Order: sequence, then structure tokens, then C-alpha cells
Amino acid sequence: MHSRLSIPRLFGLSAVLAIALPAVPLADTPASNRIAVSLLGEHRVALLDIGTREMVSIPTGLDPAGLAVVGDSLFVANRGTERAPGSSLTEIDLRQRRAVRTIFACEACAPTALLSGGDGELFVTGQRHRAVLRFEPPYDAPARAWMTSWGLPVSLVAVPGSDLLLVGMDRTNEVGVIDPGDSRARRLALDLWPRRPQARPGHAEVWVGTSQGWVYVLTPDVLAGTADPERVKARTRILDIAFDGGGSRALVAAASVPGVVVIDAERREVVKVNTFPKAVRRVLRQPGTGDRFALLLVESTDVVITELDETGTLRERERIDLGAQPEELVWLPSNGMSPSGPGD
Repeated sequence: MHSRLSIPRLFGLSAVLAIALPAVPLADTPASNRIAVSLLGEHRVALLDIGTREMVSIPTGLDPAGLAVVGDSLFVANRGTERAPGSSLTEIDLRQRRAVRTIFACEACAPTALLSGGDGELFVTGQRHRAVLRFEPPYDAPARAWMTSWGLPVSLVAVPGSDLLLVGMDRTNEVGVIDPGDSRARRLALDLWPRRPQARPGHAEVWVGTSQGWVYVLTPDVLAGTADPERVKARTRILDIAFDGGGSRALVAAASVPGVVVIDAERREVVKVNTFPKAVRRVLRQPGTGDRFALLLVESTDVVITELDETGTLRERERIDLGAQPEELVWLPSNGMSPSGPGD
């Protein structure tokens, strides 16, 4: 059984849901219950509490996409190519539940994906400029940039056990490998459109899905150029990848199934194909658990909360209608728990 919550559709930069209380402290709730979703076409971010069903809508810049948590702030990449409020970052105070400033990121660069690094660093993909930018506190301007001129950078993940970053790319067959000590990103050839890399928990591996249905397993030797990547066949065009808490099973969001393919990460074998009425384009594990996931569907306004059982079956527990199509999502931290997002 699952419950469904419908939220009325809103338009405009200044719209705030009637159920939201402006600028009041957000009570601590378990990290698993709080989620942020960017609503690109609505120019706002929704903060959801899955447990209490409270939803707060916060205006952002133009076309909000990527999300990342740094301390008590949620940063939002505004992908619009105009000057601020486009090509900017919106900083949201999570405790006060309001936007506190807009940061001009770059000239018409279309910032798309965000990644929170160590020491408060924030990495940003400038899709139109084909570059990755690094911001440092107080985040007023980029401190560093790496070019990825051969394709469009669309996602970022930290490589376990190293200082390297892996850049998921569009319109190319090569990912980018960023060493902070180098001036340019290195190219690593895989397969067409390697968009969504994901680090495997507890292992020195990054898995990268491609539009040809292959998952490439990248290890330190592969990234160093001393070994070839292992390939795992997922049977379908891949839109996203996530892992359970122990890294023993991979969940592959599949375009052509449509649904989620579950792979035994040790044996590299498909164990279950979960079908959905629409393709799943984002899958993100709930922090603090090994088996609960939030899903975003293609051409859908819903966030779907599911649980993964021992057979690899995803069982729907809750479905929340945002009233607008979501772009990206991130679980929010609470009580010191680290946030979960792309790269977790």
C-alpha cells in the first residue's frame, strides 16, 4: 500500500505555497524524511518532509537544476543562460527556509550540476562553457576552472579514496577526469553519452552508465590509464545509477524497459527488472538506510518513494505529486547526517 499527496500547481518566481510558513526555523526531522527538488520550469525549489507531508516552495533564479548541501545551506544551480538570475547560484538557508542570496556564477555558462566537496568547496558544471568551476567560501566567484571542451559536462562525482573528480558528459563518448593539480580535465573514452557516474559505497569503484546499455566499472587502475574498464550489460539505455547502502546491489534507471534494473554488484549480473508505466530518470538512495529510494519519472510531476526487498523488487510506498515536473533532487541532512545526492 502507498499513499498519494497532491500539491497544487504554482507559477511565478514569487509563489510560495499557502501551507508554508515564511522564514521560520525548520524543525529537525530524520534525514530520511527531508528532500529538496528543483522545479526547473517553475523557477523554484520545493522542500518536502515525507513524514509530515509538509511542503515549502522557495523562489530561485531562472531554470533551477542541480542541488547541493553545504553546511546549513542548499545551493541551487540556475541553468538559464541570461545574467543573474540566470547563470547563477541561489543559496537557501535550510533552517529559515528562504533564499538568502543570488551568486553570479559565470557569463551565460548555464550551470547545471553541483557537487559539495571537502573544506566547504562547491563544484559546478558550466554546461554551455564546457567547463567545471570550483567555488570556495564565501562563494562570491569561481576560484578555479577546468575545461571539458570535447562535450557537455552534466554531472559530477567524487572518486572514492582520491582527490579526483569524474565528470559525466553529454554529446560525446568520453568522461572527464579532474585532478585538482592539473589545469585541464583528462579524457577517458567509454561509450556514447556517459552521463551519470556513481560511486559504489565501500569500494574503490565508480560505475558509469551509457546510452548503449553498458555500465563501465572504473577503478584506480583504469583512471590511471594502466587497465581497461570492466563492462556490465544492463540491457537498456541508462539514465541513472544508484546503490544500496552496502554497495552490493546497483539500481539502474532504464529508459527502454522502462523501469529499474537491479544488478548484483559483486557478480555483475542482472537479478531483477522492475517495470514502471514511465521511464525512471533519477534514482537516489535515502541516507541512513540501505533499501529506500526516491525516484523521478520521465514526463511526470511525481516523486515516488520505494523500498528494495531481498529479491530485488522495488515496492512503492508513497507517491507525491508536486504539481510541476521536477528536474533534480537531493535528500537533506539532519542531526549531523551527511546529505545524499549525485555521487553518494
